[in-house]
Amino acid sequence: MTHTSTAFRHTWLFLLILPLGAKAQTLTLFEPTETSTVPQPVALAPSITPGGSQPAFTLRSTSRIGDSYHAVLVNRDGGIVQVAWQAGQSAAVPGYGGFAVTKVAGRAVTLTQSEPCISAPDKGVSCAADNQALLALATSAPAVAQAAPAAVPRPTPQNPFAAVVQAGRQRGNNNNAGIRGVLPRGGGPTFVDQTNGQVVINPFTGQPEVVPPLSPEEQAARAQRQVQRADRLRAFQPRRIDDADIPPGMQRASTPFGDTLVPIQ
Repeated sequence: MTHTSTAFRHTWLFLLILPLGAKAQTLTLFEPTETSTVPQPVALAPSITPGGSQPAFTLRSTSRIGDSYHAVLVNRDGGIVQVAWQAGQSAAVPGYGGFAVTKVAGRAVTLTQSEPCISAPDKGVSCAADNQALLALATSAPAVAQAAPAAVPRPTPQNPFAAVVQAGRQRGNNNNAGIRGVLPRGGGPTFVDQTNGQVVINPFTGQPEVVPPLSPEEQAARAQRQVQRADRLRAFQPRRIDDADIPPGMQRASTPFGDTLVPIQ
């Protein structure tokens, strides 16, 4: 009884000491944490300008690996989008609702769209239906042929024997007046001095030189050699090897001048 009375007195004493109008406070064990105020990036979905006089998409390229196709499209605003497609499927154009690729064949793509199709032959776009476009790779305009430039007259080739003739005249040798002929197209000499011989171009110096004329004996020997050479050519018979004469490990190589045996590689 004494213990209960003591506790009762202590309770009343606490209530008397407590100031009037005091309010209860909430006890918290941890300080409030700071919240981040940095704005988070928001992913923007692709967009396309609605309507207009240009087609919604044009085709840039197509590729194929096995049964998988890959098409690169360009929208009317210049945005590029890539679409993966397989035969028998309808692949939605990523980020563009209402647009889907239904077929890829070679250099063309069939595209179904939620807006009316706009034909643009110069960009490779034609309409198969009101809401179906056929996108093909556009071809460049043919190049305009340029007019051929006017032909410039080629200068007349200089006579390489003029210096020899002029030098002979300066020395008082009038026999050079017998030189006749014109410069051939192949560059070979055809100028002949009827008195002193033939004028030729030295292949080592590039300068014209006069070859002394042949004596009658030399001319007769040259003619005889030409006749003998012609006789040998007419009598020439190329050697031919029969199949039975080809030994093992060898093979026949035929030329206009005859057959020969070479090892089989």
